Amino acid sequence: MATYSSALTDHYYLKLEVTEQSYSVANNTSTLAWRLYVQSSGNGYYFSTIKIGAKVTIDGTVVLNRAYSSSSQYSCAAGGTVDIASGTTTIPHNSDGTKTIAAGAISASNTTQTGAYCPNMSLTSGSALTLTAIPRASAISISTNSSVMGVARTITISRASSSFTHTLTYAFGSASGTIATKTSSTSVSFTPPTSLASQLTNAKSGTGTITCETFSGNTSVGTSSISFTGTIPVSTASPANNTTTMGTSLTFNISRAASNLTHSVEYKFGSQTGYTAITGSFGASFSFTSARGNTASLASLVSANNASGAGTMRVTTYNGTATVGTSTASFTLKIP
Repeated sequence: MATYSSALTDHYYLKLEVTEQSYSVANNTSTLAWRLYVQSSGNGYYFSTIKIGAKVTIDGTVVLNRAYSSSSQYSCAAGGTVDIASGTTTIPHNSDGTKTIAAGAISASNTTQTGAYCPNMSLTSGSALTLTAIPRASAISISTNSSVMGVARTITISRASSSFTHTLTYAFGSASGTIATKTSSTSVSFTPPTSLASQLTNAKSGTGTITCETFSGNTSVGTSSISFTGTIPVSTASPANNTTTMGTSLTFNISRAASNLTHSVEYKFGSQTGYTAITGSFGASFSFTSARGNTASLASLVSANNASGAGTMRVTTYNGTATVGTSTASFTLKIP
């Protein structure tokens, strides 16, 4: 509550009392009650049967404008007060829920009997009244345990009211999607689709935006957003058959996040310590024909008394000029 007062004028004060009654989260407004009254300073100063006109302005809006000719008659005892007007008004808040107001009032009277006198007075609020901030858009945060596309992460929602619901969306390059619609949960799982890899050029990762729209019932009360990182997952290769005979072709299928990703391939077998490159740039698959001079040469890499040997295929993933990472796959070659 705030009370504003005029200067002492011929032994009387004009006072305006403003009180917050309630606020509406849905409408982002506050309801204020106001009361305008005259106070006698005492010492035998009083009046009776006087008409008093008044004008009250709150937050730039005139909430009362009454001529004394249409006023009721008022009386005030010495040292007492008399209410001359009261009411309520609705004040819209700023988009962030905050609001500061100013107020003012004037009065004008008409003396109707000898010895009864109430002066014309005016007041303005010497300091602004700060209203209670109304809860608005909820804040969100995201777990950072992994930035890889296709891996789930958790969005945590900090809301001002338990009745709020939220719609979560994401944008990454020109791609976008909905994570949740008007959810009441404060913890939401989000898995960036691996298809977002196609939004990146010559890069292994990029930045997207998650937007949270807060609702009170069906009314939107604001939005907030945070950024997230999307890293292209490294492609993985798997052989069509884990075991094949030396000298025959072995096909590997490559699981990749987007068709724009390419790969280089190397292998080592048996007792080899280094990798040998397979010539070419590969997309979704490649074929490997085991040949190291001749079958006997390959067989020499297999440990004694074994009919087959183990090999490792190393696949490096590229997005244009950017190296995304490497993965490995195992295979087995049998001695014919």
